[in-house]
Amino acid sequence: MLTGPEYQELLELRRLVQEQEQKIEHQSQQLSQQQTQIENLTQALLHARKKLFGPSTEVTQVEGQMSLFGQEELLHSLRQGQEEIVITEHKRKAWQPGVRAEMIAALPVEVERCIVDPKGQCPVCKSPLIKVGEKSVRTEVIFQPAQLKVRQYIQEVYKCSQCGKEGSGHPADVFVGGKVPVSLLPHSLASASLVAGILYKKYDMGIPLARQEREWYRLGLCLYRSTMANWVIRSSEEYLLPIYERIHQKLLGCGILHGDETRIQCNREPGKKGSSESFMWVIRSGREEAVQARENIWRRFWKTVAFRSQTMTVRPVSVHLQPDARHGCSQTCRQVQEPAASYIHW
Repeated sequence: MLTGPEYQELLELRRLVQEQEQKIEHQSQQLSQQQTQIENLTQALLHARKKLFGPSTEVTQVEGQMSLFGQEELLHSLRQGQEEIVITEHKRKAWQPGVRAEMIAALPVEVERCIVDPKGQCPVCKSPLIKVGEKSVRTEVIFQPAQLKVRQYIQEVYKCSQCGKEGSGHPADVFVGGKVPVSLLPHSLASASLVAGILYKKYDMGIPLARQEREWYRLGLCLYRSTMANWVIRSSEEYLLPIYERIHQKLLGCGILHGDETRIQCNREPGKKGSSESFMWVIRSGREEAVQARENIWRRFWKTVAFRSQTMTVRPVSVHLQPDARHGCSQTCRQVQEPAASYIHW
């Protein structure tokens, strides 16, 4: 039996061996976990690649395994029962000559010539070149985006050289200023072209003022939707309302009128709910009238389907109104002198 220093050395060696064995076992466990994690990540990557770049199908394909529900046989039987559909050929009309020229007939033409350097030489023998003709290669339509510019009106003022002096017939000075065009909407940045563009986009193209606000901002103009709404209201009241009333007067002089109503909802109408129906009446003259229908289409907002008689009977004149066959329309016809025959309301 060992004693003394030899025994202590043996115990120390055993302790070191145990520590090494524990360390090796711990590293083996870590290596096994890492191998499992690498395998899982590899499978996830392969699955992601398959979903992204592989064929898209809901059928699970496993080599050496048969289908439990017989999907292949079912799909095969379904394909056998399908009928083949023969699609008949169709003929497309050839592009007619002259159509493209007619499409761009109203546009201004700008010619761009692709010239050869007058000092150019033949690429083969280096001799001078002589022009022998020209040919049209292609035709393009160029779009120029809208642009905004600021126009300032500067009024020049002149003074009479004689008035105001001693001995002249007029003791006071006389000033003469240049004629300044009348502003569309005083004390505003609105011009006729700018307001016309807002009205065209709003009511013909159907672009709300909120979208127009962003579009004007991209063009360099910070124009708020509230400002545009104010311009639209003022322009309609000051410039379009007299035209509206004039059309109304012209229609009253016709013998036969055609009318129809369209249901609309007004959110803020006094005395009515926002969900209730109102009506927009459209009145136009007939083809046989001196006032042509295309030039005079009169619209009037009303709360009910039957508008008041004073709307179309301002003066005692016999007017035949042609609406559709509705109860409210019949009342309207009785209010406007003599109603014409009614068609069916579609």
